Amino acid sequence: MATGVSVETDTRDPDEAVLQITPTYCPHRLTVGDGLTTFRARHSVGGTSELGVYYLSYGTGVTVLDPVPFDDFVLVSRPIRGRFAVRSDDGERVVSPGDALALDSHTAYRMRWQDDCLLLTLRLARDEFETSAAEINGTTESVKTHFPLDRLPSATGLTALDQVTRFLTRDALPSGLLTSAPLVRGQLIRVVVASILEAYTAVARTSESRSGGEVRPAAVRRAIAYIEGTAAEDIRITDIAAAARLSARALQESFRRYLDTTPMAYLKSVRLDRAHADLRQAAVEEGVTVASVAHRWGFGNLGRFSAEYRREFGRSPSEVLRASR
Repeated sequence: MATGVSVETDTRDPDEAVLQITPTYCPHRLTVGDGLTTFRARHSVGGTSELGVYYLSYGTGVTVLDPVPFDDFVLVSRPIRGRFAVRSDDGERVVSPGDALALDSHTAYRMRWQDDCLLLTLRLARDEFETSAAEINGTTESVKTHFPLDRLPSATGLTALDQVTRFLTRDALPSGLLTSAPLVRGQLIRVVVASILEAYTAVARTSESRSGGEVRPAAVRRAIAYIEGTAAEDIRITDIAAAARLSARALQESFRRYLDTTPMAYLKSVRLDRAHADLRQAAVEEGVTVASVAHRWGFGNLGRFSAEYRREFGRSPSEVLRASR
């Protein structure tokens, strides 16, 4: 179990388990299939309301949950051990370690823990999921995505989910990034959503908005001014598009045409410049580290940050920091 999560429920009483776990998820009915001697509910919680990381087990026997539709969140679940089965009107899927299952916000599910199942679940706020999904699909339209149980996720999507889950549980949670670095958290949410959409490409597409005419350079200047002024905030492409008075797709096209880049790549370059400035000024600040500067500007992976920094400025961030002192 990951460092950075806390045990919030540990009980052998099914009624107490429902009472304690319901606030995290939604109202549900719990049925213990093999008697109370094998039942033990353990629930550990980490992360935030936008992106939560949970571990949940119900003992060695079979336990069935019948929840109401989630409504305000989306789940991605993967067994660490044992088997996890989910049934809906689409059919039934049983997943074991190495597999994953996305559950949408509006389907009624029946869930079954069996074979001493320990389930790792990522919980994304529905608003965050739908906004990020729209951005990834290049539209400002809200995305209401359904994940049929009879549709298996792609191998590349499963690999992407595995990698982002490993980073969350081994790096982001133990280091406190998920709770203390809003820019990194926002990026991680988008990476998780992108991984889910990659896993379910055939069912996750949404209608694309059209650019609707040629974009003038003035709109690009408005977008650049907005990026420069808000680079320290968790801004999205839809925010930049609104500032430029364009659709998200038109904004993408304008940046490719006039700057040969994308709005988010431009934002990253601005943040890299700001990190460079902070490192050069570090002599007058107490306790400045490469990690603290990187995290301040939304770079969660220090190895990638160092590589991009050296490519841009010809020196490593640690060299610049040492030179400033």
